[in-house]
Formats: sequence, C-alpha cells, structure tokens
Amino acid sequence: AIALIFGVLGRVTEFSTATIMWLSLSGISHFVWGRYWNYRAVRAMGANLVGPVQQLSIILSLGLAIGVLDEVLTPLRMLGIVLVVGGPIAMLRGRTGAKKENAWEAPAKAAFTPKYAEGYLCAALSSTGYGTSSVLVRLGLADTDPAAGLPGVFVAYLAATLVVGAALARPSQMRHVLSMEVSTMGWFSLSGLLVGVSHMFRYMALTIIPVTVAAPLQQTQAIFRLLF
Repeated sequence: AIALIFGVLGRVTEFSTATIMWLSLSGISHFVWGRYWNYRAVRAMGANLVGPVQQLSIILSLGLAIGVLDEVLTPLRMLGIVLVVGGPIAMLRGRTGAKKENAWEAPAKAAFTPKYAEGYLCAALSSTGYGTSSVLVRLGLADTDPAAGLPGVFVAYLAATLVVGAALARPSQMRHVLSMEVSTMGWFSLSGLLVGVSHMFRYMALTIIPVTVAAPLQQTQAIFRLLF
C-alpha cells in the first residue's frame, strides 16, 4: 500500500529476474526462517536474553559481505562494530545486576522461567536468517536508488507470504491461527506493522550503503529492545 501511495510499485516490473530472485530469497530468509525461530526464542527465554545471541547475525552478515560482495572492513568500522555489539550486552548485564541488588525491595511474585537450551538454539537459528538477508537484499538492490527499496520490500514480503500461505494450507494450522485470542492477534499485527515500516528504511538503506555499514547500525535495535 505504501509503495502504491508513493507511486513506485510499478518499478517491480523493471526488476530483473536476478533481482526478484535475490529479494524473494531475502524475504524468505528473514520473514519466514528468521522470524519463526525468533518468535520461538522469545517465547522460550524472553526478548532481553534473545537479543545478545542474535548479535551473532552481524558476524554472518560481515563474513558474507566480505566474501560475496567484496566489501572491506576498515579499522574504524571494526571499532564501531565492537562498540555496537558490546553496548547492548553491557546494558543487559547492568540491568540484571541492578535487579539482583534490589530484589529484596520488591514483593515476591511468579517469575518467568526461561528455557535456556531451546531459547539459545532458536535465537542462533534466527540469527542465520537475519544475517543472510542483508547480503541478499544488497545483491538485489545494489545498483538501484533508495526509491527501489519500497518495491523491493514488496517483492520480499510477497515471497514470504506465499511460503507462509502454503504452510497454512493445512486445515490444522489455520485452525490454530484462528483459535488465537483477539488481543494476541492485535499484538502480532502491531509487531508486523512496526517491522514492515522498519524494513522499508532498511531496504532503502541497503541501496546506498554497504552491508558492513548497515548491519552494525541495525544492531542498535538491541538497545531499544532492552529499553522497551
């Protein structure tokens, strides 16, 4: 709808077969594989513990960017990556320590019990989807302009929708979806909307800056995850 409002949806017809292939793979990698395992990881051990594990995605992104896209890591970029990755981890440790120190002040209540083995495994699997998708987007949109990011997102989402739609073709799966409470559907819908807006800017960014710059910047999301 947003691509249509801004008058760039028609640019999909200008994409080459290779561009559509890379964008479709990026959508499946991120929105199907990555998000499925991310949802399971968050359910298993909570968003705060999942965040630092998913920082692993930056290693995969940078490795593929250097090996596939021939990008270069400068000393300044390497320092920035260390700071960006280390910051959220330090924040998490600080918040955990503060909670332990003040625990006697709060009344006892039922605590969420993380399932660490499942959570860490699912978080690591989700990071493979997230880390790969940035390089796939760059492969598809490297020689375009920022306006191509909107139709690029459309192609990626369409491919992911077809895959998820095929999975939901099983009546048992559809019954499971329809059995959700309305409030649960609302939270998932809001999450999807916010993710969609963020990826519009992500795809636009990847048309003009290399993955070795974009991927570390995107890891600052972990800070907002901790704050929220």
